[in-house]
Amino acid sequence: TTTSAYEDRAIMKVKTTDHGLLKKNYEDIFLTEWTEKQPILKNKFGIHTWEAVQYEGTITRNGIGPKHRTGNQRGGFKIVFSHENKEPVAFMWMRGSGTEPVFRILVDVKGSDPAAEEFLLSWHRSIIERADR
Repeated sequence: TTTSAYEDRAIMKVKTTDHGLLKKNYEDIFLTEWTEKQPILKNKFGIHTWEAVQYEGTITRNGIGPKHRTGNQRGGFKIVFSHENKEPVAFMWMRGSGTEPVFRILVDVKGSDPAAEEFLLSWHRSIIERADR
């Protein structure tokens, strides 16, 4: 189940032009909320762990924090969620536009689970909104 790139939910207007700062703020909020949300994610969706993936052009770096980003930091950012056996089950992704004040966002969940996609997208959007302050 995937957020369509062509629907309104997949676009967020942002105030900041500093994508690196927005990502840093996002990571800080995510780390705090992971502890609170992990029992819900585990019970409802089988999510046990996560990993951050940073994209810049053709370069991919696994890890969280500014040390995993370089340059203008406008590349994509993804949180990959996995089952306890480490099999990926879902992800939350975002990437800022280089030409307008928007972030493209989406969630992808293995299988047909609209409730999981809606839950994760709502959480993702909430983190981005607070990170943009």
